[in-house]
Amino acid sequence: MARVSLVININTGGLNMLIFNIQKRIQVLFAYQQKELENIIANTDVKNEKEAFVYYCMEHILKLSGNAIKTSITHGEMDGGIDAVHINEEGVHILICDYAKHVRQVYQSFLKKKIKKSVQTMRAIFSSMIEEELVNKNLQRRIKDMHKYWERIPGTYVPHTFYFITNKKYPPGNHVRIEKQLDYYMTFSYFYMGLEDLHASYISRH
Repeated sequence: MARVSLVININTGGLNMLIFNIQKRIQVLFAYQQKELENIIANTDVKNEKEAFVYYCMEHILKLSGNAIKTSITHGEMDGGIDAVHINEEGVHILICDYAKHVRQVYQSFLKKKIKKSVQTMRAIFSSMIEEELVNKNLQRRIKDMHKYWERIPGTYVPHTFYFITNKKYPPGNHVRIEKQLDYYMTFSYFYMGLEDLHASYISRH
């Protein structure tokens, strides 16, 4: 019995060390990304960390820079939950970002109200039922650009990619529900990215 108890104690100690190492890694990654956001604010006309996070995502995931990012970001209030829309020869790229300002928020869930709001907005856009007075001018411009893009594409298939991105540890988990609501109109591609996924995209770019 004593030997069994000793094994359990050793395993518990090892588990505690593993948990400590994981938490330490999360803290280091979070601090590193915060530093990157500070650099973005210092070197661009981005005014706050939340917007800098969207800039960071577009820079490292879509491999964009400068004006391409600036014209894609929807800039805060009345954005319908949509943080950026970028259109290129590969299709329409739509970013929904959930930014954690403090490391203590890292283990919280991706904001459900953010997902709900963005899905409702995109469904309204796809069905041409969006009320322009309910969204800001930046998103209005992006919606018009989407309609122009759709008109140029022959047939019914238009490539769209949704990115649900957060600097929290875990991206959204309810993928089936999200995709079922959006795929009502057409089939899309989806990416769900958390803190460590973002770090991997940064490493691949440098």
